[in-house]
Amino acid sequence: MLFNSYAFFALLMFAFPLYYLLNAKGRYIYLLMCGAIFFGSFLHLIIFLFSVIGNAFGALILQKLRTEEKSPKYFFYLLVLLNILYLSYFKYLFTGLMPLAISFYTFEQITFLSYISFSEKSKKSPFSLRDYLLFIAFFPRLLAGPIYYYEEYKDKLQRMLTLTIPWEDIGRGFAIFSLGLFKKVICADRMALIVDPFYVNPEIFSTVDTWFVTLAYSLQIYFDFSAYSEMALGVGMMLGVTLPLNFNSPYKATSIIDFWTRWHMTLSRFIKDYVYIPLGGNESNKTRNILLTMSIAGLWHGSSLNFLAWGGLHGLLIGSNHILRRYCSSFTIPSSLKVLTVFILINTTWILFRAPSFKNAYLVFQQYVGFSSVTGFHFSKWDVIITLFFLAGIFTLPNINDLFFKGHYIRFKESILWGALCLFSFFYAYTNLKHETPFIYFNF
Repeated sequence: MLFNSYAFFALLMFAFPLYYLLNAKGRYIYLLMCGAIFFGSFLHLIIFLFSVIGNAFGALILQKLRTEEKSPKYFFYLLVLLNILYLSYFKYLFTGLMPLAISFYTFEQITFLSYISFSEKSKKSPFSLRDYLLFIAFFPRLLAGPIYYYEEYKDKLQRMLTLTIPWEDIGRGFAIFSLGLFKKVICADRMALIVDPFYVNPEIFSTVDTWFVTLAYSLQIYFDFSAYSEMALGVGMMLGVTLPLNFNSPYKATSIIDFWTRWHMTLSRFIKDYVYIPLGGNESNKTRNILLTMSIAGLWHGSSLNFLAWGGLHGLLIGSNHILRRYCSSFTIPSSLKVLTVFILINTTWILFRAPSFKNAYLVFQQYVGFSSVTGFHFSKWDVIITLFFLAGIFTLPNINDLFFKGHYIRFKESILWGALCLFSFFYAYTNLKHETPFIYFNF
């Protein structure tokens, strides 16, 4: 089930009020049922349950080892390896079926196993299957994140079951959800109308077209993925728990390092904790570790060569950024020039991410740098106006973090004006929802 679907809107309007009429046990069962429904396929649900049951048994063995004062380290490594192999089988070998959300719930189960293996708090309290199931099946973040850590959210999720109706959080959650829906339906899907035809036959477009489409895709992927993260955040708040933020104006970054602290923040944190640091982090051969980590992050998105190249290129850019910081720190560059430079670099690397194949990406890169026999501009003036309008909005308007969680000069308030704005965003997006368009990150 998609957030941008009529089925979910029905759930939002009719089933959510029922949630707060139930007791803690009823809410727990209700949330597990919603998680099962969200998969939308019995086969996808079975694949999910097989992983969940396997990790639950693994957690019991880990806890037994700790109770007996034996080291759980090597068994933990084995369980992580089995999780990665399970993910890799469906993602890279059995390509006929890509189970929904498998990348995200695999990563979250690794955080769960890490907690059971190494946390002092875990050693003192018995493993709770009830806590684990609620954590892994909590439906707002189930399909595409944000990735959250078991240790940080198990207690918050349990408290959620006994909350009295949090009217303020429900209002703020609906506001965030509405703005996210608007970004998906009105912004991201509009940019897709520019981008998708181009990548079918890029050779019939000019160099100027290629520049324009590359810009449009930068907007599309940001609007699309941040929209899902914000809709998940909003639904979580309506249920009584605040999920982690995933975006913080990434295109305002002043360096590539800064970009990765703002873009897909929960994935960045996970790969730092579970890939970069285990490789040696900053302690040994930092540049190599960065390159390996980002290459692995690229392969996580897909097995094709263009994803490996995308991740490796970001690794090189991050490594270069560290070198420049070390040896050129005395140079003063205006922030606006830094932002522009980073945006152009990110904009260019998205070609590898969007292209359906490395061959297609190579062709687009040729056109991007001027090797195109086609001349002219093949998009309408409205395409240009809308794209520039969205671009201006990204760089001038506050993000969700600014609006709802920080003291920005433009800030959400419980008022008639803000209520009207959020209702307009919801219903305008709803009436323009011509068909259910999957989110880009559902593919990963």
